[in-house]
Amino acid sequence: MTEIEELVESLYVPRNADEIKETQRQLQAQQRGPHGWEMARQLLRSNSSNCQFFGALTYAVQINARADSGKNGTEDDQRQVISELLSWLVGIRIRAEGKAFVVQKLLSVISLAFQRYPYAWRAPVNSVIATITTGEVVLDVSRENTPQINNAADLQLILLFARTLAEDLSRPSGFVVQEMKMVLRGIIEDDNMDAIMALLTSALQQGLGLDCFNSWVVYGCGADAKRILERLSELNNVLLPFIQTEQLFEESAKLVYDVLESWPTYFSRVWKTQLIDLFMGEWGQNTWQSFANDMDVSLDSAEWYVKLLTSVCDAYPDHVLSLMTTQKLAPGGLMALLLKLSEGVPGLTPLEDENMSSELLEYWMGLLDTLYDNQGKIDSELVDSLLLQVASIFWSKTKLPDLTESTEMKEFRRDVGDLLESVCSIVPTKLLQNLAGIVTRNIAEAEPDWPSVEAALFGLIAVADSDDDSVSVVCNDPSLLQKISQHPSVRLRKSTITFVGVFDSMYVHGPCLGSALDFLFASLEEPTLSLFASRSISKLCSDGRKSLGPMLASFFQVYEQMVSGKMTMSSYCHENTVEGIAAIIESEPSIAKQSEYLSRLIDILVDRSHKEMARADLPDDPIVSLFKCLICIGKKLQSVEEVDLDDTNTSAVAAFWQSDPNHVQQKLLHIITTFAIQQAPYNTSVEICDLACLVFRKGFSEEAGPFVFSTQVIFEFISTKFNQSPGFAPKVVKLASCYLTSTTASASSRDEFTKEIITLFFAGPNPIINGDDDMAHDVLGLVEKIASTTPELFFVHTPESLLHAILSYSVSALASTQILVISTSTSLWTNFCLLKLQGEAKERHLMIMKALGPSLINTIMMKICGDATRSSLSYYSSVLRKYIYKFPMDAKHNLEHFVNNPDTKPVKASDQDVKTFVAKLVNLRGQKLTDTVVKEFWVTCSGSGLDYIV
Repeated sequence: MTEIEELVESLYVPRNADEIKETQRQLQAQQRGPHGWEMARQLLRSNSSNCQFFGALTYAVQINARADSGKNGTEDDQRQVISELLSWLVGIRIRAEGKAFVVQKLLSVISLAFQRYPYAWRAPVNSVIATITTGEVVLDVSRENTPQINNAADLQLILLFARTLAEDLSRPSGFVVQEMKMVLRGIIEDDNMDAIMALLTSALQQGLGLDCFNSWVVYGCGADAKRILERLSELNNVLLPFIQTEQLFEESAKLVYDVLESWPTYFSRVWKTQLIDLFMGEWGQNTWQSFANDMDVSLDSAEWYVKLLTSVCDAYPDHVLSLMTTQKLAPGGLMALLLKLSEGVPGLTPLEDENMSSELLEYWMGLLDTLYDNQGKIDSELVDSLLLQVASIFWSKTKLPDLTESTEMKEFRRDVGDLLESVCSIVPTKLLQNLAGIVTRNIAEAEPDWPSVEAALFGLIAVADSDDDSVSVVCNDPSLLQKISQHPSVRLRKSTITFVGVFDSMYVHGPCLGSALDFLFASLEEPTLSLFASRSISKLCSDGRKSLGPMLASFFQVYEQMVSGKMTMSSYCHENTVEGIAAIIESEPSIAKQSEYLSRLIDILVDRSHKEMARADLPDDPIVSLFKCLICIGKKLQSVEEVDLDDTNTSAVAAFWQSDPNHVQQKLLHIITTFAIQQAPYNTSVEICDLACLVFRKGFSEEAGPFVFSTQVIFEFISTKFNQSPGFAPKVVKLASCYLTSTTASASSRDEFTKEIITLFFAGPNPIINGDDDMAHDVLGLVEKIASTTPELFFVHTPESLLHAILSYSVSALASTQILVISTSTSLWTNFCLLKLQGEAKERHLMIMKALGPSLINTIMMKICGDATRSSLSYYSSVLRKYIYKFPMDAKHNLEHFVNNPDTKPVKASDQDVKTFVAKLVNLRGQKLTDTVVKEFWVTCSGSGLDYIV
């Protein structure tokens, strides 16, 4: 035994993790061993509190092990264990070395013993009361003979046990099944509630036991124990005096708050009305004033005051609306009190009273939802007045005079933004006018209140989705940007930049468009603002491209000066800026002018990249940034409006870009060739290859344009990169798939392209159907595109053996466990079954379906017979439906062969289940009901119950 005690003590000595783990392993083996009971007794006899604790723990291990093995012993055996535990509780409590954590552990094990042996010990509360008060083990005691508790220490210990029992009963546990939970609840109701009520009544009269009362309420609510809750509710009235008692306020407020948050219906409507009246009365007013006068000492109590009030209001919304209607906003009323609390305490920032501000903010958000749902039922002027006051109070809390901004304050401002957005849904015009008025009035002053301006701009940004145009007065004020651009506050300028980007449409059609762009471009020079400025530039230029067309020359001048100067700007900011300029170029009506500007822009980008390549201190690769800029240009050159071009205009545009007088296409192709194909180390970069593919794809949605390259150019790029390294295969395979469905490709060029890529990807020395499984999604996507865009060519001109190999690969992909591959492969076969072909292509299609039908059915059926996940089942069902619909005889034959084959026959389904399943599938002939039949059969084969079907 000495050795075990030494092992226990060593757990509390600092050592490395492996040594501690090994000690735990040894002790656990001893705990679970045949001598575990004796080990527990010996450890509890020890003078060491650590050993005593471990002894109590060992009792728990043995109790659980015995129960889990189904060998709980006789009722006498169980009572013997309980008797020993009660004896240890009495003994260790008396011993001088008895520590609180040991006693707590013993109480927890005694609670466990009741849950494991409820029939052997039906009245644990009565028993523990008698044992502790008499100092002797009392297993059985009638309700009438349960002793009185006259000793304060005894009362505290008994309350601790009662609370532990309630908390253990509330806690989810693997060994207490639902049926046993009901048994335990019944035993508590029948044999323990009298003792619990007597205990709590006595304790509460002395101002004790609130935590115990709370635990039993939580248990009763969680267990839906109406009889227990009815008994406990008899004690609710004592809580109101407790709330008014200074020493008990926080503890009782916490109890009520916890219950209201989780089970708001526990307290009666009458009781909740009394609590709200209490807050509105003399106690409520005086208590808050005393907290406010000494917030350094009373902050915690003040927070509980707010939490308790908001929780009861939240739990009783009908009464709140009734009071709002009758009291309106009069002093002494509920709304007036909530507004007063929301204003906070003078001198406290939102961070210092964070819990109160956040709690009230959350409450108002909930009330806003209620008011929104009840529009028309409550006086609209009253609602408007209330909400505007709420908005004003919380808006004022977002003002930040200092230069620092904590994460907590950012979150608070975000929440206030949500509040303003909700208020705006009910009173949009007045709220926007108020916020806009704050900005314009301050800007007109010689010395504006800049924190108020910034906070108002923040508020306007939060409600930007409103259709009201009241904010136009701010956007049309020429002095706003002029004054703010000279102000040192980064936060103020950042909010202004965001404001310009959010309300870009008003600037586009207003008088301050030029000054807005000057302000944004100037902001690019400041690293802390450049990201936000570049985003706003991109948005403003994209949305206002037509209005900005005449300013294109000056734009270029500013941009060239910016790039050629010493301004340092991140690649992302530069890309946003380029995107904005490209949007304006797109709006240029003259195609020749577009070409000139594009050529100049590309030259600037290339020159910038070469200069940056010579620097070693850049965080971003200049060539990667160059390609991303080209992608931004390609994206913004696509017209935002649908333009119907006749054949003459289309031919003229195509002819212009074919002649390419300013060598735009030539420059683009030179960049791609140089870095993606020729120049190391870029030509070995998968990222550069991917970016080059994206540049090509920017022309796929157009028939003519600077990014529309010939089929030959695209195929040569694909062929070169594919043959260079297998690592590029996924990128160029995806590029090929996109080209097949592009607007760029004519029917003849698509056919020629298809022949080339079939040879390259499938018939060459490195066929992609032998590639990495991670590529399967891209390969299957390509096969589906080929089969759907050029079906005649695919079936007639592809050699039979190669066609068979490609489609066999597509069948095997159905067995994948990756949902993306499953989705793509099943989509391929669903469409493949329904292809409408003529002549030789139709014959080849039928031949392939005949040859691959058995393996197709085998693969799908293996999934339906249990291999599939529930979420993927519908994919396989879809293929099965189309196959049975198009090829009913073959489907019937292949299904019967699968279920009759001993190697594939479903194990968990009976012969009758299988026979019925096949018959239903064949008879349904691909109808929608097939999905349900498949799901039911999958459940049968999986061994799940039918309740699993949804």
